[in-house]
Amino acid sequence: MKFSIITPTWNCEGSVVKTAESVEKQGYSDVEHILIDNLSEDRTIENALRINPAIRVFSEKDTGIYNAFNKGWQKADGDIISFLNADDYYVDGDILDRVSEVFEYDNSVDCVYGNIIVNGSEYKPKTKGILSINGMRIFHPAVFMRKRIFEVLDGFDESFRVCADLDLFLRAEKKGFKFRYTDIPIADFALGGLSTTNLFNATGDVINVLRNNGFSSVFIAKFAALQYSKDILNLARRVLKSACGQHS
Repeated sequence: MKFSIITPTWNCEGSVVKTAESVEKQGYSDVEHILIDNLSEDRTIENALRINPAIRVFSEKDTGIYNAFNKGWQKADGDIISFLNADDYYVDGDILDRVSEVFEYDNSVDCVYGNIIVNGSEYKPKTKGILSINGMRIFHPAVFMRKRIFEVLDGFDESFRVCADLDLFLRAEKKGFKFRYTDIPIADFALGGLSTTNLFNATGDVINVLRNNGFSSVFIAKFAALQYSKDILNLARRVLKSACGQHS
């Protein structure tokens, strides 16, 4: 079993170092690291290759993160695909060993996923309630999927700018691919991506994903009410935090 870890990059010469180090230090022997670089103008590629000269680098213009993801899985030689952004990193050196054990224990499993660390706290995927979206609202840096899922489903739908990963997970589940949760922290996730900085846009994208995947209008209305209320609360907290910081 071979892992392909795909990292989209663009002018991230500092953060890519920790990402590359976290992949390079994995004890698992059969792994490739692929950089899909959006024509970086700094030392992103040089710094990544300094950590691991074996990294496969493809540098060309892309149209967004999911376009980079699609390029990545298409170029991958591995049986298992995962996406680790240049601001994220694996929490220790035995992550791929532990994930591989789950796949090897049950050959029918198509996707293994776990927890993430955010600002020092561990977060588990929600399993209950409307906001969990049938348990499929999982964290892509902590997800490992067999390549055949991408081949059968033709990868990410790039019309979704923020939540194409959720759309892929829902389509995979609907197609009958088997998901398996492992209760371990896998990746340290940096806030600041599209889904965390554009709260309302992200929620709108999720709603479009739900429509695309056949969820009822009643379910979508309930989800929208709950999620937009949560977004407003989070925005208020950010504004309050910023105001307190300015007056401290």
